[in-house]
Amino acid sequence: MENSNTFLDNQLYNAIMHCSINSTEDFANLTVNLYLICEKKWKSQLQLNMKKSEVKTIIDRTFASWNLFIKRLRKDKYFFMADFLEKHSYKDLFMKDEKLKEIYNNL
Repeated sequence: MENSNTFLDNQLYNAIMHCSINSTEDFANLTVNLYLICEKKWKSQLQLNMKKSEVKTIIDRTFASWNLFIKRLRKDKYFFMADFLEKHSYKDLFMKDEKLKEIYNNL
């Protein structure tokens, strides 16, 4: 895993560049790993006594970083990967969890 100070979109991009995909299982594992990278990034920035607006900003930055990551994949002509990961974005996964969605909407 890269240094936690590395930009999230770079961490995601590097995870793809350093993986080997030989099966659908490999692709599924990569996708889960990308989601875990996002989760670890925003959770590591949370602190007790943070304002709700600060927490929302951290989560929104995570979503924005995912979008930057997708743009970079497209720029480098990884179209299939970009299309799939855009359709199954971290934000979509996050918002499918009813509890996380409720917390986010109340921030």
